[in-house]
Amino acid sequence: TANATSGYDYPSRNQVVRNFDAAAGNMGMWFAGNEGDPVLASQSGTVLYSGNGLPEYGNLIMIRHSDNYITAYAHNSQL
Repeated sequence: TANATSGYDYPSRNQVVRNFDAAAGNMGMWFAGNEGDPVLASQSGTVLYSGNGLPEYGNLIMIRHSDNYITAYAHNSQL
């Protein structure tokens, strides 16, 4: 399922529980799910960061897809 940015897939097949809304200050999407559900990169790219050094995001992975786009995947049970 492609989202509003052409060529990117949702990282999860679970229900979207909070959508991106810059006007409301929500700069990401939140997905329902259970611990252990897979989270996939929205598009191929280069891993910029993988770790838990930012406590508010838990286990975090950031991927650069191009000069214009980086995606972040937070609150993972494992990396």
